[in-house]
Formats: sequence, C-alpha cells, structure tokens
Amino acid sequence: MLEHLKQTKRGNYGPGHCKVRRMIELLEESDREILLECLADRDAYSTYGIWQGLRAANLDIGHTSLTRHRDGVCPCGGSNA
Repeated sequence: MLEHLKQTKRGNYGPGHCKVRRMIELLEESDREILLECLADRDAYSTYGIWQGLRAANLDIGHTSLTRHRDGVCPCGGSNA
C-alpha cells in the first residue's frame, strides 16, 4: 500500500551530511568567508535574512537546514553559530 513512498525518495546527502557545510565547501573563498561571518554573528544577521540572501543568489538551501546548522544540531556537530 505504501510502495509509492519509496519512489518519492529525496535526493539529499543522506544521514550524517550537512547540506549547509556542503554548500560552504563549494563556494568561492570570498563568498565562503562572507557566509561564515554572517552565520557566526547572530546579533547582526537573522537566519531568515541569510536564507533570503542565499535564495536571491540562487543558492538552494532550506531555512531549517540553516537553523539546524547555526544551532549546532546538524551532522557537523558542535556550535556553528
């Protein structure tokens, strides 16, 4: 009855992989530094604002993925904020 669920499997990186870390690794050095600075400064940059900025640059990342990464509960572990 639920066989169709297996056919709609997401093509993500799977367990143990952080989508944000993967995106950071693929960025050019200057962009990587900007993003890491923004992610680290919670007082100046909201997760929503970062997410909107990434979308405006055509970088596809979920708001929840960013939140988990900043909160240190993604597969990267530790504090990423």
